[in-house]
Amino acid sequence: MKMKKLDKVFSIAENGEYIRNRITGEKLIPHITNEYKVFSIKIDKKYYNQIRMANLNWMAHHGPPPIGYAVHHKIWSKDREINKKLKLNDHISNLDCLIHGRHSSLHNAGKCFSENHKRNLRKPKSKEARKRMSKAQTGKHISKETREKMRKANSGEKAYNSKFIEDQVCEIRKLWWSNHWTQQKIADKFNVSKSCIAHVVNGHTYNVEKLSRKQLKAEFCEF
Repeated sequence: MKMKKLDKVFSIAENGEYIRNRITGEKLIPHITNEYKVFSIKIDKKYYNQIRMANLNWMAHHGPPPIGYAVHHKIWSKDREINKKLKLNDHISNLDCLIHGRHSSLHNAGKCFSENHKRNLRKPKSKEARKRMSKAQTGKHISKETREKMRKANSGEKAYNSKFIEDQVCEIRKLWWSNHWTQQKIADKFNVSKSCIAHVVNGHTYNVEKLSRKQLKAEFCEF
């Protein structure tokens, strides 16, 4: 597989399937978030959180997209189920760089609202309507059970700003508690900051069950 340099350390496969650390030889596999392959990485001292592999592949071959432009998959479908698979094709030959307006028009083509809906969207809301909307939201109470469900649904690898998947979190904690790696060494391996690793090993993040530091140590420390 042909590789293209991202910086002095990392190269990306031409098909956008993985990244290679040229120093250690390690093969880094992205994970899927919101139907796209994404990866968190530091390139030339700049950190990219959950950046799409399509964007990284384009950057490696052509440089960062200009302001106001977006990386576009040439082969796509209006059928949602078919498009899920097509969006995973990050081969450089399948990528293009389009101005945002053109990119949006391609993906929104064919979508239309009824004339009645268009009129309602254009129609300014009266003071009475705004008061009713405000009153409807006032005093709403979310139960503890609902809040806990919402917290679990958006915690760990499911969070929008998640840097790791569950297997990586387990690996990090084992390296710290069992293999006695330093936090800086683990941070370098996963290409994140030292403080990010500290939060993971101490249970401040990726801790849906709210385990204490002692409980985490007991679970991941192999005597």
